[in-house]
Amino acid sequence: KLEGGLTCADPWVEFMWDGVYPTYGSSSIMTGDYGMQKGEVVDKIIYINNPAAKVQIKANNYLHDDSYTFADNKPVVSEFTYTYDAE
Repeated sequence: KLEGGLTCADPWVEFMWDGVYPTYGSSSIMTGDYGMQKGEVVDKIIYINNPAAKVQIKANNYLHDDSYTFADNKPVVSEFTYTYDAE
């Protein structure tokens, strides 16, 4: 949780690590040990929800875009859904 009740989420931790952050500095989380999906990469997706907001977002997945060939690493992508509370 962040200040003001905001919540922050990381799809990599949610989907690849079952919501538990790996140990900081551990060599076991590098891509060489776990592969591209579960291993640590430089690209991140972080999102924040404000519980007081009418719109909330949620990541549905965490994937590497294997079709992208213009960089030295595959970008990470997530598909999101949102809910809207009209009240």
